[in-house]
Amino acid sequence: MSDAAWLEWRRQGITATEVADAVCGTYGGAYAVVARKLGKYEPEQNERMGRGHRWQPIVADVVHTLTGLYIVGEETPTELGSDERWRATVDGYLAAAPIAELDELLGVLEVKTAGVGTSPNRERWRYQMQWQMLVAQLPVALLAEARIDDVDDRCLGVRLEWVEAEPMLQADLVEVAEMLWEHVQAQTLPEPVSGSLEAVRAVHAVAVAGGDSVALDELEDDLVRWRRLRDVAAEAAAELELIEAKVISTLDTATKGTTSSGWRVSYGEPARKLTRDAELELLETHPEYGTTVLDRARVKEEAPELYESFRTRSGARSLRITAPKT
Repeated sequence: MSDAAWLEWRRQGITATEVADAVCGTYGGAYAVVARKLGKYEPEQNERMGRGHRWQPIVADVVHTLTGLYIVGEETPTELGSDERWRATVDGYLAAAPIAELDELLGVLEVKTAGVGTSPNRERWRYQMQWQMLVAQLPVALLAEARIDDVDDRCLGVRLEWVEAEPMLQADLVEVAEMLWEHVQAQTLPEPVSGSLEAVRAVHAVAVAGGDSVALDELEDDLVRWRRLRDVAAEAAAELELIEAKVISTLDTATKGTTSSGWRVSYGEPARKLTRDAELELLETHPEYGTTVLDRARVKEEAPELYESFRTRSGARSLRITAPKT
């Protein structure tokens, strides 16, 4: 199946990652899930996604070595027989032999990678696996979590966790999937949740200048809360800066410090950067590494209309909230 066909297949149902994100509120929650289904939002790909695809077959080989089980049917698009709307693309199926029929499959394999020093959201992963087991009608799933050092793309270890199917939990996930599908069919969006801001901004990126003002009375309590939170955040930021200043001042030239109760602080050397002056010096001594760039200041001054004709709106719209005068 081509990537385009696979994406179209996903759009025609609800998948494991979508159910998990809706339940956990991750990656924009239900709002972002439905917005993607409706073609209103497409998050940018990141390095973590590429890392997962790159390491998946390697981790699968490790699973075979550690368990003796074979991984078959990698990246298989799967639909629930009794309801084809419920779908999942599994990393692989577990089998006792290198070639297995459907009724010989033992469970689902889910491969995940995590960087050094990160805290993986294993709860989200378990919801994904519950949905995969439901769709595949299998009783167990194996989570293979590889810890990857992204500096040199090296695997530091693989953690295995067996997860059993929970029919009651799966029934709850079906209710979530039904809610998502109803929104998709009605072409409506769920209420935003914490973490939905990026998706909300993308969906409402277009502004119509000069339009009527929208009544926000039903959100007045939220606006009052926003003002209070902003004030608290400003106070917290100032206090955080003060504490950091005290710690740095006490460390002086040292790079680390500890307390008797176990607190540890490190204050390393500044990162090495190529400053603007150093860049100019490097260019002067090695002009072969130079490139031609647009002189923005010149074109803006000498041809303002030309400059303006090439300008386009980018980024998010600017939100400003002003409290009533008291």
